[in-house]
Amino acid sequence: MKKLLKKLTAAVLTATVIMAMGVAAFAANGDVATHQAALYKEGTYGTDSKVESMGNGAIGETNAQENSDGTFTVTVGLVEDFKAYGITSNMREITVNGTAATMLDQDGNGKYDAFQFTESMAFPQKLTVSFTIKSSIMPISATGDLVIY
Repeated sequence: MKKLLKKLTAAVLTATVIMAMGVAAFAANGDVATHQAALYKEGTYGTDSKVESMGNGAIGETNAQENSDGTFTVTVGLVEDFKAYGITSNMREITVNGTAATMLDQDGNGKYDAFQFTESMAFPQKLTVSFTIKSSIMPISATGDLVIY
């Protein structure tokens, strides 16, 4: 009976240690939360005349992961080959609050399907973004308000 009790205690303690290590790993990585994002013409968000930007069609699912220093690493999905004024276009360069975002080509087809940046924020958050859209005719540059809800 004592042997069985010792084995059972060892198993419970082992399981407790394994679970405790898992909690520490999750705390170091931070939580990942999915958010909605929208791109508006510069200065129109928060007014009675808010207008979506031509680049809003490219904005996809947004994920934010909290870092240990309280900042967030935000990954904004991009729709490849979206329509801007009826023309098939792709996002090329994005700057968030004056800092270049990291452009990601996760499927390796030469078109960006996400961008990533690190920022200190609370949600919802309005960020100023500058972006370049490459269309079949010419590149278009614009500035807008990226709002992450």
